Amino acid sequence: MKKMYLIGITLVTLLAVGAATVQAALVNVSLDPTNWEKTGQTTLGTSGGSWEVAGDGLKFYANGHRSGTTIQSDTRGDFTNGGSANIKWMVSANSYMWVYAGLGLLGEDVGYVNQVGVATTHDSTGWSHLGSTIVSSNTWYYTTIDINADHNFTATTYLDGYGTNLFSQRSGTINDLLWNSMNNAGIHLEIGDNYDSLAWMKVGEASFNAAAPVPVPTTIFLLGSGVLWLAGVSRKKK
Repeated sequence: MKKMYLIGITLVTLLAVGAATVQAALVNVSLDPTNWEKTGQTTLGTSGGSWEVAGDGLKFYANGHRSGTTIQSDTRGDFTNGGSANIKWMVSANSYMWVYAGLGLLGEDVGYVNQVGVATTHDSTGWSHLGSTIVSSNTWYYTTIDINADHNFTATTYLDGYGTNLFSQRSGTINDLLWNSMNNAGIHLEIGDNYDSLAWMKVGEASFNAAAPVPVPTTIFLLGSGVLWLAGVSRKKK
């Protein structure tokens, strides 16, 4: 009976431990335009530049001189327990343009008109501005976004695939206002303040792992409780 009692204790303990267990499921984000939202960047409320499905990804264009475009996936996840995202992207511009790749929120969720980049890279073409990292045109970049449950994030970009040939790294903290909406975050790509009116950005692939608490099945709790009850009954009989 002592052995049965210990088994019951172990099973019930699994319930408590399981509530804190985190499991992340890989979600591949479709590059079909119907799975994305597009808005203008400089002119609030506009739909941004045109876009098209290219042979190697989803390509979107600036909306004119110094008027950019933002796209964000409708496939979204809850990152409040942590998680990560992988994004393969490329840009083209013959002068300055800011570039962001990462995770973002819907504007209406946080009181903005347009979509909001939250955990992203901080890049630009042409020259650096406010600490941005200069990226080259027509080059694939591979960015991994890591989100921690303590509101901190790291955006790491590589040149030869995820985890190979480090290019840049940026860390930051998501404020409470934005964090409260991180349960509905999507892949975010953005170009803006572009001097080249024909500038564009392309996403070649995107995926994420949004962590979430995984409860232990009720059957385990009931089984553990049952074993404890039997052990107690046995002790009383003795």
